[in-house]
Amino acid sequence: MAPRLGSGQAAALVLVRQQLEMGGEFLVKLSIEFSASNDRERARERLPGIANHAVPPLEVVRTRPITEASRSQLAASAASAFSPARVSE
Repeated sequence: MAPRLGSGQAAALVLVRQQLEMGGEFLVKLSIEFSASNDRERARERLPGIANHAVPPLEVVRTRPITEASRSQLAASAASAFSPARVSE
C-alpha cells in the first residue's frame, strides 16, 4: 500500500509548487525588463538628437481624468459668484 500524504503535507506541497512557479515567472519578467532597458540605452546612444520624452509624474497621471471636470466646475462657480442668490420682487 502506498503512503498517503496528510492534508497539511498536501497543502505545503501546493504552496511550494506555487512559490516555485511564481519565482520562475518573476525571473522571466525580470530578464525581459533588463533586456528592454539595455535596448533603450543602446537606442539613446545611437540616436543622441532625439528628444527625451520622460514619463509624466504619477500625480499628473492620477489627476488627468478629473481635470476637465474641475475646470468646468471652476468656470461655473466663477460665472455665478457675482450673481444674486434670488431675485426678489
